[in-house]
Amino acid sequence: AAHWGGTMVESWSSPDALEAATQLCAGEKQVLALAPTLKEADPATYRLDDPNDNPSSLWNGMIHPLLNMTFKAAIWYQGESNVGDASSYFCKLTSMIDDWRAKLAVTEGTSDAAFPFGIVQLAGYCAV
Repeated sequence: AAHWGGTMVESWSSPDALEAATQLCAGEKQVLALAPTLKEADPATYRLDDPNDNPSSLWNGMIHPLLNMTFKAAIWYQGESNVGDASSYFCKLTSMIDDWRAKLAVTEGTSDAAFPFGIVQLAGYCAV
């Protein structure tokens, strides 16, 4: 299992997925602020006090090392930290899922290129 609660989708995305999200969301009013490095990261977008919220940090540390393993499915139970940028969340998550599937299926006989990717809706927080 690879998990770290309260993190942003950007943390779990490879640099390729972040670039794809930028292209996918290019038509939106609000342009994505996808910072490739900590130095360039916007403090309003990323919680720089937590290194696990830096772009690609959890991809590099928890997903990339598993690329030669077989994934039968994945469950996504994240997203609460993207609430401030909800308008581009769909683009970011879609790009991350496509990227994971492509990268995990590169080695023949491992993961299916269309392995199931379940998305869990988070429970309401302070809902009225």
